Amino acid sequence: MNQQERFFNRELSWLAFNDRVFQLGKDNQLPLLERVKFLSIAASNMDEFIKVRMGGLTILEESRPDKRDPSGLNATEQIKLCAAEIQFFFNSLYEYYAGTLSKQLQMSEIVHVEHEKIKEDERLFYGNYFKEHVLPHLVPVLMQHRHRSTIIRDGDIHLFVCLKNNLTGDRSNVVVTIGKNLPRFVASKNKKDSFRYLLMEEVIRMNIEILFEGVEILETGFFRVLRNADIQVSEDFPDSFLPEMEQVLSERAKSEVIALFFQHGMSEQMEKHVRSLFKTKECMVFRQNGPIKFSSFSDLSFMSGFDSLKRDQWEPVITDMFAKKRDIFPILAKDSFLLYHPFESYNPILRFIEEAADDPYVIAIRQVLYRTSKKSPIVEALKRAAQKGKTVTVLVELKARFDESQNIAQAQDMEKAGINVIYGVKGLKTHAKMCAVLRQESSGLKRYLHFGTGNYNEKTARLYCDFSYFTADEDLGSDAFSFFNVVTGYSFPNSFKALDAAPITMKTRFLELIENERNAASEGRQAFVFAKVNSLNHPEVIESLYDASNAGVQIFLNVRGICTLKPGIIGLSENIHVISIVDRYLEHARVFWFCNNGDDKLFISSADWMTRNLDKRLELLVPVREKNNKKKLMRILESFFKDNCNSWKLQPDGTYLPTKHSGSEDRFNAQQFCYNFALQQELSDEGNLFEPYR
Repeated sequence: MNQQERFFNRELSWLAFNDRVFQLGKDNQLPLLERVKFLSIAASNMDEFIKVRMGGLTILEESRPDKRDPSGLNATEQIKLCAAEIQFFFNSLYEYYAGTLSKQLQMSEIVHVEHEKIKEDERLFYGNYFKEHVLPHLVPVLMQHRHRSTIIRDGDIHLFVCLKNNLTGDRSNVVVTIGKNLPRFVASKNKKDSFRYLLMEEVIRMNIEILFEGVEILETGFFRVLRNADIQVSEDFPDSFLPEMEQVLSERAKSEVIALFFQHGMSEQMEKHVRSLFKTKECMVFRQNGPIKFSSFSDLSFMSGFDSLKRDQWEPVITDMFAKKRDIFPILAKDSFLLYHPFESYNPILRFIEEAADDPYVIAIRQVLYRTSKKSPIVEALKRAAQKGKTVTVLVELKARFDESQNIAQAQDMEKAGINVIYGVKGLKTHAKMCAVLRQESSGLKRYLHFGTGNYNEKTARLYCDFSYFTADEDLGSDAFSFFNVVTGYSFPNSFKALDAAPITMKTRFLELIENERNAASEGRQAFVFAKVNSLNHPEVIESLYDASNAGVQIFLNVRGICTLKPGIIGLSENIHVISIVDRYLEHARVFWFCNNGDDKLFISSADWMTRNLDKRLELLVPVREKNNKKKLMRILESFFKDNCNSWKLQPDGTYLPTKHSGSEDRFNAQQFCYNFALQQELSDEGNLFEPYR
């Protein structure tokens, strides 16, 4: 087998993941509005893929047309294959919407009003609504020359209008942007169990004569564009990250249009007018037979009422140790704790930082922020700590794509409050999740730490599955402060006592751990690897896993999205098993378990097994060494491989097959297991799934 036959293509693998999300949206066993949510997520995912990945391939095609990825494809070939998959996705989405979803919504009293069936009282309602709430937002822009195309905003819906002045006979083309400040759904009837609506673009088109009074409207049509978001910050001047990032945001707003979407019904002549404004590849022009910008249909899934069409909510469990109203630092001084969100509450993380801000014995706080919420209580607590005279140092990663603007505003706000803000590290993106607190106690200075696999965002913590690890371990404390010296630029140690950091030691550490398992298997000793990551594409890691498999190591990989490793191939990877879980919460945690001759080694991390994480980012690999916490990680990792409700198994040819329970087999849902696990708040020895490999 040659080198190119050993890897799947990264982009096609991601598209296969999004198809799994789409299939969940079509699962009739789920409540209707839950399916709407997943369909809108799949559409939103596809938008981001086009802007980032197709944008990057477009740049690569121009700059390095002969460069091939590990699967052997150049940029042009990848663009062609991906474009075909994208087209298939949108065709399938709108076919399902028209043939099934819209009818089921209507039967459930969520009615998209057909224009020809609109009632007279509704027409009056929408006319008044347009005049009072919509008209002030609309600004028609003449589009006679191509250079005006830069005003067409990325992602927004635009109404293209062909006009004729009956006095002069002149014709003109005008664009009206339907901005994000306007709601997508406008209901004429909105009760607890009834929602009758028009889309905002339909309300505008119905009343368009009011906007263009005295001018003949020849034709109207809707379109949207997606612009290239793969614009990198220049790091020639490390002290100027802030203005450099602001420049990136400016450039992104007018970057090349990667994809062009037309709503079905636009005439060929009007399409020609719109297309003349952009230089978009034919394969990236999409005609959609249904509501354009399907991602906004997520609004329906979150509207009030219609509880019978939604899943029952799982309220996060507050662990007994943190439920008691007492100071958090004495609790953490005695033991280390591992929490699994959103099954367990995120509140202890908020408490940890808020109490650190107010505790008179806390001297310093050091924090890495990647993606926070808009009105973050964590940011507010850090500002309060600085105002109380504590030394607060925060690294705000400005290169967190699509959150740059918010991060800039928060960073500037924190600086005003007296926080020492660091704007990223030259040449690297800081993706580590860490907060370190230094406290003066009677026995001397003590460090308290929080490490996580997810961002410091209390809102996404209710949607993403992530681990939090609290500890006052001395070695980890020493390492954490040394790591922060790395991000502040004052030192760059070659190693730590307990932590491993990318790009310093983490990749080498992983390769050594896998090699240890390979050696053990070669000598006839027990050997296995469990890993849970979002993505896997690092060639060195994959080759190391192939070697371990050939030596007899049993390898269980839970990879949510991209996986370029080929499992189950005789002579290459027959001992590697790859699954993907797609369920109510987004699988986001990174966890690793190595047999280590029976002395299990377990880790949580901010890093995936990807080239960008191990070679191009500042990441942390954190050992979990306490018996009870290790046992908790083991049970959770094992549970995913027992799932027969929402698990997909990767085949040697790159397809994914659902792992479904048979009629005689008990249903096992891994996320349900994790929630029940949190409710019980205790561990048992029952349920070991892979005893032969332990």
